[in-house]
Amino acid sequence: MEDLLIVHGGGPTAVINGSLYGAVTEAKKLLKKGRILAARNGTGGLLKEDLIDLTAVPEAELRKLLQTPGSAIGSSRDQLEEAEYRRIAEILKKHRIRFLLMNGGNGTMDTCGKIDRACKEQGYEISVMGIPKTMDNDIAVTDHSPGYPSAARFLAQSVREVCADVKGLPIHVSVVEASGRMPDGLRQPLLWQETEAAPGRTSFICRRDPLRRRRICGMWSVFCKRKKELSSSPVKG
Repeated sequence: MEDLLIVHGGGPTAVINGSLYGAVTEAKKLLKKGRILAARNGTGGLLKEDLIDLTAVPEAELRKLLQTPGSAIGSSRDQLEEAEYRRIAEILKKHRIRFLLMNGGNGTMDTCGKIDRACKEQGYEISVMGIPKTMDNDIAVTDHSPGYPSAARFLAQSVREVCADVKGLPIHVSVVEASGRMPDGLRQPLLWQETEAAPGRTSFICRRDPLRRRRICGMWSVFCKRKKELSSSPVKG
């Protein structure tokens, strides 16, 4: 019997349950024998051997995942130590897990590699695969991943609405803060705001931009002296 295990890691995106739905439905087609399991609350649940059996969940229930926010099986931001990776390898072997799918961002992809190494060191054969999920688009060798387009669309629309408010109110500077480890990713979809039908003027300052504090303060001073409607978005994580 070859069982498959799905684990979520990091903060849930708007579409993480869509990836879960896709993984489960495809596994049902391809796995002739074995169970489809999920770890409750990420690697923390896996270390507790808290596993959910999704094998018999009917299609009608699974399809609800496509419109369900958050993470249906939970997630975690656990920072694992070397001993915990070895323990996870032991648990995977104990439960005869032959396929491990980890849905998450760059930290989760790193965890994939470390779990794979720990299993190999114990002589346990397993296929480990990462499902990309991140809103700030920071996974290496990946153009974009599920979670990023929805976050970018939400932020672009929000900034556009802020620009409209600034246009109609005596506000010179409006600050919009976006979360994420890689702010450049979320910054790019917003650049059209400066040239395309945006009712307010926008300026973007990235967290990783080499501007010094005095230069930033100088920019604010110039902006305020202009007495024009301005929407400014420091994108930081």
